[in-house]
Amino acid sequence: MLACGAVTFLLRVLPIRFWKPGAGRANSRYKPLLGILQAIGPAAITALLVVSLWPARGTPVQAHTLLAIVLGLAVVAGAKKMIGGIAFPALFGAIAYGLCLQWG
Repeated sequence: MLACGAVTFLLRVLPIRFWKPGAGRANSRYKPLLGILQAIGPAAITALLVVSLWPARGTPVQAHTLLAIVLGLAVVAGAKKMIGGIAFPALFGAIAYGLCLQWG
């Protein structure tokens, strides 16, 4: 658990450490690293999707589970379109998915 926390912390700190806001551009030496770090957001949404769909593999999906999946994806898509970014759409989608499962 400590390793996961440390890696998560580094993933948040490294972009701040290597990107100077006043310069407007990342240092060219660190561009490959920043490209990798920018891919983490879409990877997080994909991971949430896989975690959501994994229990449904190989078994018939119950209606409330399917509704939760569809609602969660719709919330992610809607929030992405409305406010952009990755963090808030993923958060809102996860909340919608969890609440739908809880009340289903």
